[in-house]
Amino acid sequence: MVSFGKLSEDCVPNIILHTSPRDACTSSSISLRFKSAADSDATWEQFFPLDYPQILSGSVAPLVFSTKKELYVRLSQSNLLVDGGKMVLVFTLYRNRSSSVKTNSSYLLFHYKVIEITLQKTDM
Repeated sequence: MVSFGKLSEDCVPNIILHTSPRDACTSSSISLRFKSAADSDATWEQFFPLDYPQILSGSVAPLVFSTKKELYVRLSQSNLLVDGGKMVLVFTLYRNRSSSVKTNSSYLLFHYKVIEITLQKTDM
């Protein structure tokens, strides 16, 4: 039987970084060391696109979050209005197994597309 307690301190976060966000959540039930690594901001940062700070800075409404995990969940459940409400960023998850794409994570990460909002005036 393998004892997770014998794994080195830096081994557990590396294991989690090679999984998906869903696996990161469920791995927290393995042990306290896994929970600590699975809940850390450093782990969740790896699941975001590289330019996520710039994306968030363009948000119309400020996003309030206490952890990167909480931010990840919020973005995966809703879209983000940017550019004074003229555009919406739609976040989707996709698998990236290509080493040619520069990302933080090589397994599962956010991808977003911009949708421009145009309002047309109607005469009544």
